[in-house]
Amino acid sequence: MQHRRKSNVGEENAHGGQAVIEDIRMGEYFTVALSQRGYVYSWGMNDKGQLGIGQDISHSFEPVAVSSSKSTLSKAVQRIDCGLKHVLALTKDY
Repeated sequence: MQHRRKSNVGEENAHGGQAVIEDIRMGEYFTVALSQRGYVYSWGMNDKGQLGIGQDISHSFEPVAVSSSKSTLSKAVQRIDCGLKHVLALTKDY
């Protein structure tokens, strides 16, 4: 089982500059950040899949961009929030 994934916060550089975080939320043992461009990053424990990076990764020490095979996060995210073991994301095209 993989337990660490390379950070890809720098991916926003290819889309027009350094990631600027405008909101950050914390769950029980994980953190989620939202950039001004609507990208979501997560890191910490992933025992319930709360990081949105797949359940085969137990945790990440560095921020990882959240994506979805269902195209949910292919849209810019407007707001994020957390519970103890979950994350909510509201897209701009709700």
